Amino acid sequence: MFVRKHSLAGLLIWVTVAFAAGADDTKPVSFYHDVVPILKRSCTGCHHPDKLKGELDLTTYVAFQKGGKHGPAFKSGKPDDSRVIEEVSGEEPNMPKEGDPLTKEEVALFERWIREGAKDDTPP
Repeated sequence: MFVRKHSLAGLLIWVTVAFAAGADDTKPVSFYHDVVPILKRSCTGCHHPDKLKGELDLTTYVAFQKGGKHGPAFKSGKPDDSRVIEEVSGEEPNMPKEGDPLTKEEVALFERWIREGAKDDTPP
């Protein structure tokens, strides 16, 4: 009886955690809430209006979309054709030059946001 109760409790916890984790995948990625914090932490130190490394400003959606000297930073709906994904992924990512590379989860979040249409949900 003791083992059965704990097994059931463990199963319920596992199902709850698995369901909660899966629920996040059904919610669209938010540029403002999900992508911007990563950009601020890892990218805008070098890519802002006063320091345009690569002629790239990552402080606003419009500037991010425009891209820099290598062209647009992303192609809506096409993460595999998006420069930003090329720069932050791979075994030895090119970016960020300083600091820790983006985690696999962060890169996957960028890919998903682009695949979902790279929408701007920044409040007015």
